[in-house]
Amino acid sequence: NNDAPSSSSPNSPTILIVQDASPGPDEEVLYVTSKVNRAYAKRWGFDYLHFTGIAVGGSYSWQATFNKPYLLQKLIQARIENAKPENQVCTSDSTSNSTTGTPSTPCVKQHTVPSYDIVMFLDSSAIIVQLDFNVISLIQSDKMMATSTSKIIDVSSNNNADVVLWNLNHPQTAHISNQWIQQCYLNSSTLRSLLYKSQSETLLSKILQSDKMDNTSNTNDNNNNSNDNNNNNASGRNNNGVATIDIIEIIPSPMVDGLQGTLVKQDMSYNDYLIDVSDLRKIMPIVTGIADSVCYRFYPQCEIV
Repeated sequence: NNDAPSSSSPNSPTILIVQDASPGPDEEVLYVTSKVNRAYAKRWGFDYLHFTGIAVGGSYSWQATFNKPYLLQKLIQARIENAKPENQVCTSDSTSNSTTGTPSTPCVKQHTVPSYDIVMFLDSSAIIVQLDFNVISLIQSDKMMATSTSKIIDVSSNNNADVVLWNLNHPQTAHISNQWIQQCYLNSSTLRSLLYKSQSETLLSKILQSDKMDNTSNTNDNNNNSNDNNNNNASGRNNNGVATIDIIEIIPSPMVDGLQGTLVKQDMSYNDYLIDVSDLRKIMPIVTGIADSVCYRFYPQCEIV
């Protein structure tokens, strides 16, 4: 079906899809999956970025775990810079008001990095397999983030593909991002473990649970416990008080259920540690087969990227 509506209209949120990988085997996997995810981004008028390298630290491959918080911080900083009047650039088509001398048509605010409303992070092995689905619907405007895995709010969980959408317009996003990147810099030279992929998520989980947010700090003061339980379940909170945050949206599990996911497929066997060269014999046929299947079903979208 090639008739899916585009989200590139002026009133639509601007979205960036990001995949990152450490140099080496992880990068080889990204090379395969990025073809499909770029095709998805093009279909919906989104931007796509794949980042290969170590943004924080730089000495060890496992430090690629800090790429996402680094990139998130850079995107937030770009929005701040683009909002400054001195970074406002007027096009040649702008006409000046004869009285005030100011442009009568809006000027474009430009920076080296564009401003986005939403950023979607995918792991290197994740593939969007349903090109007809618009991911904008996964996150509401009053939510700070949408996550496919409860690992973000409960680090003991590891069932679903790592898909996270951040609402860059939300007032709490910059606050949480600042704490996240600070903790990453503090821990970039001390955390050394094969469980590299979960390290930045562990730091984020601790921040979210300790911060509690202003709108949920008085959860236990409510009079009706049964209503509390219902509200907790509806907002992605559990009854044990894990991440009692109203501004996190949980993506339905069937959409991101490992290799069975209906929206995103990801081999979760490699979700917690660095992909080694020896792992490529197993993982490359899997991701290549999924990518080829998607490109066949949605031909010729992969070919026109």
